[in-house]
Amino acid sequence: MIRTRRQYLEYNSARRQSPDWAAGRTNMAFGSVYLVLTMALGLYMNANAALEHGFMLSQFQRSVLGGALFYSNVDAALNIGVGYTLARLPFVEWLSKTVSTLMIAGALLHSGALYAVGFGLLPFGASVAPLGVFIIAATLSIVFFGILGQRLAK
Repeated sequence: MIRTRRQYLEYNSARRQSPDWAAGRTNMAFGSVYLVLTMALGLYMNANAALEHGFMLSQFQRSVLGGALFYSNVDAALNIGVGYTLARLPFVEWLSKTVSTLMIAGALLHSGALYAVGFGLLPFGASVAPLGVFIIAATLSIVFFGILGQRLAK
């Protein structure tokens, strides 16, 4: 049990050097950057759509990009939440790194593939997006069982 400020600072210093904290910090940083970038892209698209000679996108591309903006915000928030959870819970080192990598890959496969479809860069990207959803769901279930295991151990 931590009783003094010095013990608290020593505990936090050791904790921040653990692999779990590094993996969690990676997800929190990725989620924050991804959120800011997609918000900026959304503002840019809305500003150009208001102009007469803005983006020359079809209605299909606009709807796909609108969905991609929504899903990328959800993916970013999930990455931030999983990163915080990884930083707080004592996972095994390889598991925390795997969960971190899978969450980032799932976000890029899910909403990143939709961006590629919307901009016409990857026509078959819509068939890849469900793989990202599956990866995110599987990773979230691993994190959920980790949280549940911590709660049951107390």
